[in-house]
Amino acid sequence: MTRHQARGFLTIIDDCSFRISQFDMLSGSDVHFWGSIAPDFDNFTNGFMISDYKLNETYKNASFSVNLSRNVTWDRIRVLSIFDLLTESEFGPCNPLKWV
Repeated sequence: MTRHQARGFLTIIDDCSFRISQFDMLSGSDVHFWGSIAPDFDNFTNGFMISDYKLNETYKNASFSVNLSRNVTWDRIRVLSIFDLLTESEFGPCNPLKWV
């Protein structure tokens, strides 16, 4: 698994969407927002796409909104990352999500 770099801000809008702002990332092959139930390697590699939104282009200071897939809820996501399925590369983790 290779690691790439992405940066920006993620804001949860509601129970089915989030907003990305000031986002920078180089393009990949089959890049998606990726969720898992725990940060360890096994859980991460057996994680799941959280949205149909593809991140297959270069972004520079971009802002956009993303809807969660119908079968995904925030309570299933403990770790959120950006992951390239084809190359099994992590483009950037978000800090583990903490729920109040």
